[in-house]
Amino acid sequence: MRLHQIVAAIPDPGESPVVLFDFDDWFKVAQGTDFSPPEVRVSSVWTQLNDGEDWGSSTLGDRIITLRLTAFRGNAEDHAEVLQILGQLLNDHRGQWFLWQDEGTVHERYFRTKRASLSIEDLLLLEDPKRVVTIKIPAEPTAYGPPISGTATIANDPTAGTNPMSLVFPDIKGDVRTPLWLRWEYVTDVGNSLVRAAIATSAGDVTPDDPTYLILNTEFSDTQAGWDTEDELDADFINGTRRRLTKTSGTSLTTVAASVTLPTVPGDYRVLARMVAPSGATLALSTVAEVDVLTYEVPAESAGELTWYDMGVARLPLMQPSLDPARGLVPTLATPFSFRVGLSTAAGVIDADTLLFIPVGLDEAVDTNYTGAAPGFASSGFVYDGILDGINDLAYAKVTGFGVGDTNGGPIALDGGFPAITPGVKNVLHLVPYVFAGALTGQPDDKDVNTDIEYLYYPRYLYIRSATG
Repeated sequence: MRLHQIVAAIPDPGESPVVLFDFDDWFKVAQGTDFSPPEVRVSSVWTQLNDGEDWGSSTLGDRIITLRLTAFRGNAEDHAEVLQILGQLLNDHRGQWFLWQDEGTVHERYFRTKRASLSIEDLLLLEDPKRVVTIKIPAEPTAYGPPISGTATIANDPTAGTNPMSLVFPDIKGDVRTPLWLRWEYVTDVGNSLVRAAIATSAGDVTPDDPTYLILNTEFSDTQAGWDTEDELDADFINGTRRRLTKTSGTSLTTVAASVTLPTVPGDYRVLARMVAPSGATLALSTVAEVDVLTYEVPAESAGELTWYDMGVARLPLMQPSLDPARGLVPTLATPFSFRVGLSTAAGVIDADTLLFIPVGLDEAVDTNYTGAAPGFASSGFVYDGILDGINDLAYAKVTGFGVGDTNGGPIALDGGFPAITPGVKNVLHLVPYVFAGALTGQPDDKDVNTDIEYLYYPRYLYIRSATG
Protein backbone atom coordinates (compact mmCIF):
# COMPACT_ATOMS: atom_id res chain seq x y z
CA MET A 1 0.00 0.00 0.00
CA ARG A 2 1.12 3.55 -0.75
CA LEU A 3 -0.16 6.47 1.34
CA HIS A 4 0.82 10.14 1.18
CA GLN A 5 -1.41 12.31 3.35
CA ILE A 6 -1.61 15.22 5.77
CA VAL A 7 -3.61 14.01 8.78
CA ALA A 8 -5.03 15.63 11.92
CA ALA A 9 -3.11 13.46 14.41
CA ILE A 10 -1.60 10.03 15.01
CA PRO A 11 -4.59 7.70 15.50
CA ASP A 12 -4.98 5.16 18.26
CA PRO A 13 -4.10 1.57 17.33
CA GLY A 14 -6.79 0.07 15.09
CA GLU A 15 -8.22 3.48 14.22
CA SER A 16 -7.94 5.40 10.93
CA PRO A 17 -6.55 8.94 10.86
CA VAL A 18 -8.60 12.00 9.93
CA VAL A 19 -7.25 12.99 6.49
CA LEU A 20 -6.84 16.72 5.83
CA PHE A 21 -5.18 16.39 2.41
CA ASP A 22 -4.46 13.37 0.20
CA PHE A 23 -1.60 13.96 -2.24
CA ASP A 24 -2.55 10.93 -4.31
CA ASP A 25 -5.86 12.53 -5.29
CA TRP A 26 -4.00 15.15 -7.36
CA PHE A 27 -0.32 14.31 -7.60
CA LYS A 28 2.10 11.57 -8.46
CA VAL A 29 5.16 11.37 -6.25
CA ALA A 30 8.17 11.86 -8.55
CA GLN A 31 11.91 11.32 -8.52
CA GLY A 32 13.57 13.79 -6.18
CA THR A 33 11.32 13.08 -3.19
CA ASP A 34 13.55 12.60 -0.15
CA PHE A 35 12.83 11.47 3.43
CA SER A 36 16.44 10.87 4.45
CA PRO A 37 17.25 10.82 8.19
CA PRO A 38 18.66 14.05 9.67
CA GLU A 39 22.32 14.84 10.10
CA VAL A 40 24.06 14.41 13.42
CA ARG A 41 25.23 17.77 14.72
CA VAL A 42 28.30 17.76 16.94
CA SER A 43 29.99 20.13 19.35
CA SER A 44 33.63 19.05 19.31
CA VAL A 45 37.17 20.25 19.98
CA TRP A 46 40.51 19.08 18.65
CA THR A 47 44.14 19.66 19.40
CA GLN A 48 47.40 18.87 17.66
CA LEU A 49 48.50 17.00 20.78
CA ASN A 50 46.15 14.07 20.08
CA ASP A 51 44.61 12.29 17.11
CA GLY A 52 40.92 12.74 16.44
CA GLU A 53 38.34 15.06 17.96
CA ASP A 54 36.71 15.10 21.38
CA TRP A 55 32.93 15.31 21.16
CA GLY A 56 31.37 17.39 23.89
CA SER A 57 27.82 16.65 22.73
CA SER A 58 25.88 15.45 19.72
CA THR A 59 22.28 15.77 18.61
CA LEU A 60 20.08 15.11 15.60
CA GLY A 61 19.16 18.18 13.57
CA ASP A 62 15.79 18.76 11.94
CA ARG A 63 14.86 16.47 9.08
CA ILE A 64 14.24 18.21 5.76
CA ILE A 65 11.54 16.40 3.79
CA THR A 66 11.57 17.12 0.05
CA LEU A 67 8.38 16.35 -1.89
CA ARG A 68 8.46 16.52 -5.68
CA LEU A 69 4.96 16.11 -7.08
CA THR A 70 3.97 15.90 -10.77
CA ALA A 71 1.16 14.81 -13.09
CA PHE A 72 -1.28 17.41 -11.82
CA ARG A 73 -4.84 16.53 -12.76
CA GLY A 74 -7.71 18.93 -13.61
CA ASN A 75 -7.96 22.38 -15.11
CA ALA A 76 -6.45 25.66 -13.98
CA GLU A 77 -9.33 26.44 -11.59
CA ASP A 78 -9.00 23.00 -10.00
CA HIS A 79 -5.31 23.66 -9.55
CA ALA A 80 -5.97 26.99 -7.84
CA GLU A 81 -8.36 25.49 -5.31
CA VAL A 82 -6.16 22.53 -4.39
CA LEU A 83 -2.97 24.61 -4.18
CA GLN A 84 -4.76 27.07 -1.90
CA ILE A 85 -5.79 24.28 0.49
CA LEU A 86 -2.26 22.86 0.46
CA GLY A 87 -0.73 26.29 1.01
CA GLN A 88 -2.98 26.96 4.02
CA LEU A 89 -1.99 23.67 5.64
CA LEU A 90 1.73 24.15 5.02
CA ASN A 91 1.67 27.75 6.28
CA ASP A 92 0.10 26.84 9.64
CA HIS A 93 2.63 27.86 12.31
CA ARG A 94 1.54 24.87 14.45
CA GLY A 95 2.81 22.44 11.82
CA GLN A 96 1.13 19.30 10.55
CA TRP A 97 1.27 15.51 10.74
CA PHE A 98 2.43 13.81 7.53
CA LEU A 99 1.44 10.18 7.03
CA TRP A 100 3.83 8.49 4.61
CA GLN A 101 3.88 4.83 3.62
CA ASP A 102 6.08 3.52 0.83
CA GLU A 103 5.01 0.94 -1.71
CA GLY A 104 5.70 -2.58 -0.44
CA THR A 105 5.88 -1.69 3.26
CA VAL A 106 3.37 -2.92 5.84
CA HIS A 107 3.23 0.00 8.28
CA GLU A 108 2.92 3.74 7.90
CA ARG A 109 4.94 6.31 9.80
CA TYR A 110 4.10 9.86 10.86
CA PHE A 111 6.26 12.97 10.57
CA ARG A 112 5.66 16.01 12.74
CA THR A 113 6.36 18.89 10.38
CA LYS A 114 6.91 22.61 10.84
CA ARG A 115 5.77 25.62 8.84
CA ALA A 116 6.79 25.27 5.20
CA SER A 117 6.39 26.83 1.76
CA LEU A 118 6.06 25.37 -1.71
CA SER A 119 7.46 26.20 -5.13
CA ILE A 120 5.50 25.64 -8.34
CA GLU A 121 6.83 25.13 -11.86
CA ASP A 122 4.21 25.85 -14.55
CA LEU A 123 4.60 23.76 -17.74
CA LEU A 124 2.85 26.25 -20.04
CA LEU A 125 3.90 24.71 -23.39
CA LEU A 126 1.82 21.57 -22.81
CA GLU A 127 -1.65 21.30 -24.32
CA ASP A 128 -3.21 20.71 -20.87
CA PRO A 129 -2.03 22.74 -17.86
CA LYS A 130 0.56 20.83 -15.85
CA ARG A 131 2.49 21.87 -12.82
CA VAL A 132 5.38 20.42 -10.85
CA VAL A 133 5.16 21.21 -7.13
CA THR A 134 8.25 21.01 -4.90
CA ILE A 135 7.94 21.30 -1.13
CA LYS A 136 10.80 21.41 1.38
CA ILE A 137 9.39 20.77 4.84
CA PRO A 138 11.38 20.98 8.08
CA ALA A 139 10.28 18.26 10.50
CA GLU A 140 11.22 16.73 13.82
CA PRO A 141 14.28 14.44 13.54
CA THR A 142 12.39 11.17 13.91
CA ALA A 143 9.16 9.78 12.53
CA TYR A 144 6.54 8.23 14.81
CA GLY A 145 4.45 5.08 14.90
CA PRO A 146 1.06 4.62 16.63
CA PRO A 147 1.23 4.51 20.44
CA ILE A 148 2.09 1.30 22.29
CA SER A 149 0.73 0.82 25.80
CA GLY A 150 0.64 -1.78 28.56
CA THR A 151 -0.25 -2.42 32.18
CA ALA A 152 1.42 -4.35 34.98
CA THR A 153 1.34 -4.92 38.72
CA ILE A 154 4.62 -4.44 40.60
CA ALA A 155 5.09 -6.15 43.96
CA ASN A 156 6.39 -4.02 46.84
CA ASP A 157 8.68 -6.83 47.95
CA PRO A 158 12.15 -7.50 46.50
CA THR A 159 11.73 -11.23 47.20
CA ALA A 160 8.43 -11.59 45.27
CA GLY A 161 8.31 -14.15 42.48
CA THR A 162 6.75 -11.82 39.88
CA ASN A 163 7.80 -8.21 39.23
CA PRO A 164 9.69 -7.81 42.54
CA MET A 165 9.84 -3.99 42.87
CA SER A 166 10.71 -3.92 39.18
CA LEU A 167 9.30 -4.53 35.70
CA VAL A 168 11.15 -5.65 32.57
CA PHE A 169 9.44 -3.93 29.62
CA PRO A 170 8.60 -5.97 26.52
CA ASP A 171 10.83 -5.32 23.50
CA ILE A 172 10.67 -1.61 22.69
CA LYS A 173 9.75 -0.75 19.11
CA GLY A 174 11.46 1.89 16.99
CA ASP A 175 15.01 3.05 16.29
CA VAL A 176 15.83 5.67 18.92
CA ARG A 177 15.20 6.52 22.57
CA THR A 178 11.66 7.77 23.20
CA PRO A 179 9.87 9.44 26.14
CA LEU A 180 7.59 7.34 28.34
CA TRP A 181 4.21 8.20 29.86
CA LEU A 182 3.96 6.42 33.22
CA ARG A 183 1.02 6.22 35.64
CA TRP A 184 0.99 4.49 39.01
CA GLU A 185 -1.73 4.19 41.62
CA TYR A 186 -1.15 5.51 45.13
CA VAL A 187 -2.87 3.77 48.01
CA THR A 188 -5.90 5.27 49.78
CA ASP A 189 -4.95 7.83 52.47
CA VAL A 190 -1.73 8.43 50.64
CA GLY A 191 -0.04 10.57 53.27
CA ASN A 192 3.12 12.17 51.91
CA SER A 193 5.21 9.24 50.75
CA LEU A 194 7.79 9.71 48.03
CA VAL A 195 7.80 7.42 45.01
CA ARG A 196 11.21 6.52 43.61
CA ALA A 197 11.14 5.28 40.03
CA ALA A 198 14.20 4.58 37.87
CA ILE A 199 14.30 3.39 34.25
CA ALA A 200 17.53 1.43 33.71
CA THR A 201 18.52 0.43 30.18
CA SER A 202 21.28 -1.97 29.25
CA ALA A 203 22.69 -3.88 26.31
CA GLY A 204 22.98 -7.47 27.48
CA ASP A 205 22.68 -8.42 31.12
CA VAL A 206 24.45 -5.45 32.70
CA THR A 207 21.37 -4.34 34.65
CA PRO A 208 19.76 -6.90 36.96
CA ASP A 209 16.07 -7.43 36.20
CA ASP A 210 15.30 -7.53 39.92
CA PRO A 211 16.52 -4.94 42.42
CA THR A 212 19.72 -5.71 44.30
CA TYR A 213 18.91 -6.03 47.98
CA LEU A 214 20.37 -7.34 51.23
CA ILE A 215 18.23 -8.53 54.13
CA LEU A 216 19.98 -7.48 57.33
CA ASN A 217 18.67 -10.12 59.76
CA THR A 218 21.89 -12.09 60.11
CA GLU A 219 24.38 -9.43 59.01
CA PHE A 220 24.82 -7.41 62.23
CA SER A 221 27.50 -8.33 64.71
CA ASP A 222 26.29 -10.17 67.82
CA THR A 223 29.37 -9.13 69.80
CA GLN A 224 29.39 -5.34 69.37
CA ALA A 225 30.14 -3.64 72.72
CA GLY A 226 27.16 -1.76 74.13
CA TRP A 227 24.60 -3.46 71.90
CA ASP A 228 22.37 -6.53 72.09
CA THR A 229 21.04 -8.14 68.91
CA GLU A 230 18.22 -10.61 68.46
CA ASP A 231 15.79 -11.74 65.78
CA GLU A 232 12.04 -11.44 66.29
CA LEU A 233 9.20 -12.68 64.07
CA ASP A 234 7.30 -9.83 62.41
CA ALA A 235 5.15 -10.31 59.31
CA ASP A 236 5.63 -6.66 58.28
CA PHE A 237 9.32 -7.26 57.56
CA ILE A 238 10.56 -8.53 54.20
CA ASN A 239 11.30 -12.13 55.18
CA GLY A 240 9.06 -12.20 58.25
CA THR A 241 11.86 -11.48 60.74
CA ARG A 242 13.35 -8.27 62.09
CA ARG A 243 16.80 -7.84 63.57
CA ARG A 244 16.30 -5.87 66.81
CA LEU A 245 19.33 -3.81 67.83
CA THR A 246 19.17 -2.59 71.43
CA LYS A 247 21.68 -0.12 72.80
CA THR A 248 22.59 -1.04 76.38
CA SER A 249 25.30 1.41 77.44
CA GLY A 250 27.08 4.65 76.64
CA THR A 251 25.80 8.19 76.04
CA SER A 252 28.07 9.06 73.13
CA LEU A 253 27.46 7.99 69.55
CA THR A 254 28.19 4.29 69.19
CA THR A 255 27.41 2.11 66.22
CA VAL A 256 26.77 -1.51 65.36
CA ALA A 257 27.86 -2.74 61.94
CA ALA A 258 26.60 -5.22 59.35
CA SER A 259 28.67 -6.60 56.48
CA VAL A 260 27.38 -5.52 53.07
CA THR A 261 27.33 -7.37 49.77
CA LEU A 262 27.49 -4.77 47.00
CA PRO A 263 25.82 -5.01 43.56
CA THR A 264 27.87 -7.04 41.10
CA VAL A 265 27.66 -4.36 38.37
CA PRO A 266 29.82 -1.28 39.04
CA GLY A 267 28.12 2.09 38.75
CA ASP A 268 25.98 4.68 40.53
CA TYR A 269 23.30 3.41 42.90
CA ARG A 270 20.68 5.02 45.11
CA VAL A 271 20.83 3.29 48.49
CA LEU A 272 17.65 2.91 50.54
CA ALA A 273 17.36 1.37 54.03
CA ARG A 274 14.11 -0.17 55.33
CA MET A 275 13.82 -0.08 59.12
CA VAL A 276 12.18 1.32 62.25
CA ALA A 277 14.43 3.83 64.01
CA PRO A 278 14.08 6.55 66.65
CA SER A 279 14.65 10.25 66.02
CA GLY A 280 18.33 11.10 65.74
CA ALA A 281 19.51 7.61 64.81
CA THR A 282 22.34 7.67 62.28
CA LEU A 283 22.66 5.38 59.27
CA ALA A 284 25.88 5.07 57.30
CA LEU A 285 27.24 3.06 54.39
CA SER A 286 30.94 2.83 55.16
CA THR A 287 34.18 1.15 54.27
CA VAL A 288 35.50 -1.41 56.74
CA ALA A 289 37.82 1.36 57.97
CA GLU A 290 34.64 3.28 58.93
CA VAL A 291 35.06 5.94 56.26
CA ASP A 292 31.47 6.99 55.55
CA VAL A 293 30.34 7.00 51.92
CA LEU A 294 26.68 7.85 52.63
CA THR A 295 25.11 9.04 55.89
CA TYR A 296 21.57 9.77 57.02
CA GLU A 297 20.04 11.01 60.28
CA VAL A 298 16.51 9.84 61.07
CA PRO A 299 14.17 12.85 61.58
CA ALA A 300 11.62 13.08 64.37
CA GLU A 301 8.65 12.91 61.96
CA SER A 302 9.38 9.31 61.00
CA ALA A 303 10.25 7.94 64.44
CA GLY A 304 8.67 4.55 65.04
CA GLU A 305 7.52 4.00 61.43
CA LEU A 306 8.62 1.14 59.22
CA THR A 307 9.72 3.00 56.13
CA TRP A 308 12.38 3.31 53.43
CA TYR A 309 15.04 5.96 54.12
CA ASP A 310 16.74 7.43 51.06
CA MET A 311 20.44 7.67 51.91
CA GLY A 312 21.51 9.15 48.58
CA VAL A 313 23.60 8.08 45.57
CA ALA A 314 27.08 6.54 45.59
CA ARG A 315 29.40 4.98 43.03
CA LEU A 316 29.89 1.38 44.00
CA PRO A 317 32.51 0.00 44.28
CA LEU A 318 34.40 3.15 45.23
CA MET A 319 36.45 4.85 42.49
CA GLN A 320 35.21 2.34 39.93
CA PRO A 321 36.09 3.55 36.38
CA SER A 322 33.34 4.28 33.90
CA LEU A 323 31.86 1.42 31.91
CA ASP A 324 32.57 1.30 28.20
CA PRO A 325 30.13 -0.95 26.31
CA ALA A 326 32.41 -0.95 23.25
CA ARG A 327 35.18 -2.58 25.28
CA GLY A 328 33.09 -4.59 27.71
CA LEU A 329 32.94 -4.19 31.45
CA VAL A 330 36.09 -3.14 33.24
CA PRO A 331 37.29 -5.42 36.05
CA THR A 332 35.46 -4.81 39.30
CA LEU A 333 37.64 -3.40 42.06
CA ALA A 334 36.12 -5.15 45.07
CA THR A 335 35.83 -2.96 48.19
CA PRO A 336 34.55 -4.40 51.49
CA PHE A 337 31.70 -2.36 52.95
CA SER A 338 29.63 -2.18 56.10
CA PHE A 339 26.26 -0.70 57.00
CA ARG A 340 26.35 0.99 60.41
CA VAL A 341 23.53 2.27 62.58
CA GLY A 342 24.14 4.34 65.69
CA LEU A 343 22.55 6.18 68.62
CA SER A 344 23.80 9.05 70.79
CA THR A 345 21.33 8.33 73.58
CA ALA A 346 21.99 6.04 76.54
CA ALA A 347 19.44 3.54 75.34
CA GLY A 348 17.30 2.89 72.29
CA VAL A 349 16.02 0.31 69.85
CA ILE A 350 16.44 0.00 66.07
CA ASP A 351 14.64 -2.67 64.03
CA ALA A 352 16.66 -3.33 60.87
CA ASP A 353 15.21 -4.94 57.76
CA THR A 354 16.67 -4.46 54.27
CA LEU A 355 19.14 -2.47 52.16
CA LEU A 356 18.11 -1.77 48.56
CA PHE A 357 20.36 -0.65 45.69
CA ILE A 358 18.69 0.97 42.65
CA PRO A 359 20.79 1.77 39.54
CA VAL A 360 20.55 5.48 38.73
CA GLY A 361 23.06 6.02 35.94
CA LEU A 362 25.67 3.42 35.13
CA ASP A 363 27.53 5.48 32.52
CA GLU A 364 26.99 4.44 28.88
CA ALA A 365 26.22 0.82 29.70
CA VAL A 366 23.12 1.68 31.70
CA ASP A 367 21.43 5.01 31.09
CA THR A 368 18.89 5.86 33.78
CA ASN A 369 16.35 8.57 34.37
CA TYR A 370 15.78 8.96 38.10
CA THR A 371 12.52 10.52 39.21
CA GLY A 372 10.82 11.07 42.54
CA ALA A 373 7.25 12.19 43.12
CA ALA A 374 5.06 13.06 46.09
CA PRO A 375 1.43 14.21 46.07
CA GLY A 376 2.15 17.06 48.48
CA PHE A 377 -1.27 16.67 50.08
CA ALA A 378 -3.27 14.13 52.08
CA SER A 379 -6.98 13.48 51.70
CA SER A 380 -8.84 10.45 53.03
CA GLY A 381 -11.21 8.35 51.00
CA PHE A 382 -9.61 8.78 47.58
CA VAL A 383 -7.29 6.74 45.39
CA TYR A 384 -4.69 8.88 43.67
CA ASP A 385 -2.80 8.43 40.42
CA GLY A 386 0.71 9.75 39.98
CA ILE A 387 1.61 10.70 36.41
CA LEU A 388 5.07 11.18 34.95
CA ASP A 389 4.41 12.33 31.39
CA GLY A 390 7.75 12.22 29.61
CA ILE A 391 6.03 12.91 26.27
CA ASN A 392 4.84 16.37 27.39
CA ASP A 393 7.29 16.99 30.27
CA LEU A 394 4.54 17.05 32.91
CA ALA A 395 4.41 15.60 36.44
CA TYR A 396 1.17 15.66 38.42
CA ALA A 397 -1.20 13.73 40.68
CA LYS A 398 -4.94 13.33 40.34
CA VAL A 399 -7.84 11.41 41.84
CA THR A 400 -8.42 8.15 39.95
CA GLY A 401 -11.26 8.61 37.49
CA PHE A 402 -11.05 12.42 37.46
CA GLY A 403 -9.34 14.79 35.07
CA VAL A 404 -6.02 16.55 35.41
CA GLY A 405 -7.57 19.70 36.83
CA ASP A 406 -9.56 18.21 39.70
CA THR A 407 -9.23 20.02 43.02
CA ASN A 408 -7.74 17.08 44.92
CA GLY A 409 -4.72 16.74 42.67
CA GLY A 410 -1.86 18.94 41.66
CA PRO A 411 1.78 19.08 40.59
CA ILE A 412 4.18 16.60 42.12
CA ALA A 413 7.81 17.09 43.00
CA LEU A 414 10.26 15.94 40.35
CA ASP A 415 13.80 14.94 41.22
CA GLY A 416 15.75 14.14 38.09
CA GLY A 417 14.60 13.65 34.49
CA PHE A 418 11.43 12.32 32.94
CA PRO A 419 11.31 8.60 32.09
CA ALA A 420 12.39 7.33 28.68
CA ILE A 421 13.01 3.94 27.10
CA THR A 422 15.39 2.71 24.41
CA PRO A 423 14.84 0.09 21.66
CA GLY A 424 17.33 -2.71 21.09
CA VAL A 425 18.29 -3.05 24.76
CA LYS A 426 16.74 -4.25 28.01
CA ASN A 427 14.63 -1.66 29.84
CA VAL A 428 13.84 -2.17 33.54
CA LEU A 429 11.59 -0.02 35.72
CA HIS A 430 12.59 -0.06 39.41
CA LEU A 431 9.82 1.22 41.70
CA VAL A 432 9.86 1.99 45.44
CA PRO A 433 6.40 3.34 46.31
CA TYR A 434 6.88 4.29 49.99
CA VAL A 435 9.94 6.39 50.77
CA PHE A 436 10.03 8.78 53.70
CA ALA A 437 9.24 12.24 52.33
CA GLY A 438 11.37 14.48 54.53
CA ALA A 439 9.79 16.89 56.99
CA LEU A 440 6.21 15.72 56.32
CA THR A 441 4.52 12.83 58.09
CA GLY A 442 5.14 9.80 55.89
CA GLN A 443 3.16 6.77 54.82
CA PRO A 444 4.51 3.56 56.47
CA ASP A 445 5.77 0.99 54.01
CA ASP A 446 3.60 -2.06 53.37
CA LYS A 447 5.30 -4.91 51.55
CA ASP A 448 1.96 -6.60 50.83
CA VAL A 449 0.42 -3.68 48.87
CA ASN A 450 1.22 -3.89 45.17
CA THR A 451 1.36 -0.99 42.73
CA ASP A 452 -0.65 -0.99 39.49
CA ILE A 453 1.08 0.87 36.67
CA GLU A 454 0.20 1.84 33.11
CA TYR A 455 2.63 3.01 30.45
CA LEU A 456 2.50 4.39 26.92
CA TYR A 457 5.06 5.49 24.34
CA TYR A 458 5.29 6.43 20.67
CA PRO A 459 8.04 4.50 18.87
CA ARG A 460 10.39 6.73 16.91
CA TYR A 461 11.97 5.89 13.56
CA LEU A 462 14.91 7.29 11.64
CA TYR A 463 13.70 6.33 8.17
CA ILE A 464 11.19 3.54 7.64
CA ARG A 465 9.00 1.37 9.85
CA SER A 466 9.37 -2.38 9.49
CA ALA A 467 6.66 -4.98 9.97
CA THR A 468 8.16 -6.23 13.25
CA GLY A 469 9.68 -3.08 14.74
